[in-house]
Amino acid sequence: MQEHDAQWGGRMANSGSVSAKCVVALMVANLLQGCASSGGFRASGGEPTPGLNTSLPPTVSEKFDAASAKIILDVTKSSGASSGVSLPSRASYATLTISYDATAKSYTVKDEATSRTFAPGDIAASNSRFDIYQVNDGNSVEELRLFKSGSQNSQIALTYVTYGIWSTYQPGQSTTHYLTRFAVAGIQTGAAGLPKTGQATYSGSVDGVAAFDGQSYRLAGSNGTLTADFEKGVIRTSLNLRGTTDVASDAIGAVDLGTLKGTGAIGVDTSRYTGTITGLQMDGSFGGAFYGPNAAETGFAFSLTDNGANTAAGVFVGH
Repeated sequence: MQEHDAQWGGRMANSGSVSAKCVVALMVANLLQGCASSGGFRASGGEPTPGLNTSLPPTVSEKFDAASAKIILDVTKSSGASSGVSLPSRASYATLTISYDATAKSYTVKDEATSRTFAPGDIAASNSRFDIYQVNDGNSVEELRLFKSGSQNSQIALTYVTYGIWSTYQPGQSTTHYLTRFAVAGIQTGAAGLPKTGQATYSGSVDGVAAFDGQSYRLAGSNGTLTADFEKGVIRTSLNLRGTTDVASDAIGAVDLGTLKGTGAIGVDTSRYTGTITGLQMDGSFGGAFYGPNAAETGFAFSLTDNGANTAAGVFVGH
């Protein structure tokens, strides 16, 4: 997080700047009401209840409300071609939760339609960025990719916010049908802990899935920034999308897809924000929150579409 002449409510007036490093849906206030046909963001008010954990990964049992977005698409195995693309509902806050059970060391993800528990025995793979859980019931595969916290992550070291990718997919002979949900969650900053003056810029990582001109892309390794003007309550974000045509791969994208731009507002008496996002002939919404003491980190989910075959959904996390 880069500080620009910020007083940070008197807490960091003499602390200097904190360097930012580049690293997905929606913890927000009662502000913007998105449009369902454009993958809009549905806001939810209220200040979060103080949690039991003070950093991530969690060490005690706790349920985290998540900012989330989802996308449905069919992907041709041989080429990555996309079809049947849709945003089944508006991105929303608290319609998806992530619960950690400290005794079982398991994670339960739940949305408005279903739930799934992933235990340590379900870990199918692990790399420098993700722990990957899989449960195969014979007809479909449930998968949770959980972005690692702390210095163990080779991409970005985050302490208070993370994201997960929860996919349900049905492999066919030539195509795979995906329902993929992106969720941002963590140790949210309380309203009293949010800076009251100054600006800060957060750099970080973008992840998601997109379909452009009949081709599907995984957005892992894309990057972006978010700038917050705490005194004016204004949010600005820019996301640089890069993709790989293997949506199941965690590889850093090599195809330059273009840029998304968003503007929004911080809610009153909350650390959440919402906004609108546009780019690549699409429009939609984003929403998220600040995490950790003094808004050390941030994260949001986004979804947008041209109401046709071009659609994207994902997350941004950064510090």
